[in-house]
Amino acid sequence: MVSDPCQARGGAAIWNGSWIEIPNHTDLHFFADEWTVAGGVGYICTKKGELLRISVDEISRVNAPGQCESLTTTDAGSLLVGFRKLGIYELTTKWEQRAAPLYPSGAGEYRTHLASYDEEIAYAIEGKPVVDKEKSEGIHVTFTRNAPTHLWLIRDGQNAQLLLPR
Repeated sequence: MVSDPCQARGGAAIWNGSWIEIPNHTDLHFFADEWTVAGGVGYICTKKGELLRISVDEISRVNAPGQCESLTTTDAGSLLVGFRKLGIYELTTKWEQRAAPLYPSGAGEYRTHLASYDEEIAYAIEGKPVVDKEKSEGIHVTFTRNAPTHLWLIRDGQNAQLLLPR
């Protein structure tokens, strides 16, 4: 037990009536990007794309198909994860692909968002602002986006991109 969560070294600290340190049995030092709970355990998608499983006993690396971009939980309580260039997968007893890659190139700087309701999945990609090196000089900085912003709905393995008028 730790008295201060900032003192937890090499693991994580959670609040369960008191601070509890969870050992990190991976070789990773990580920053959490997204997290969810599925099947009574926590899952973290790290800033570097690693998928980690967090229980009250340990932090461990998940044997995943690829680089994690976003995650959520299905209504049935299973883990749903978007993997860079690979698509969307659900973890039940094994990884099962729910959708093919919607942004297969994976090019540019972007964030993804994933949501699930009943048998439907919503997946969004949002291009991040990045410095436009050609148009920036000194303290005059111009930003651009090098990835698109799109939204898809997926049902029964079929997907449709939603196009909104500008």
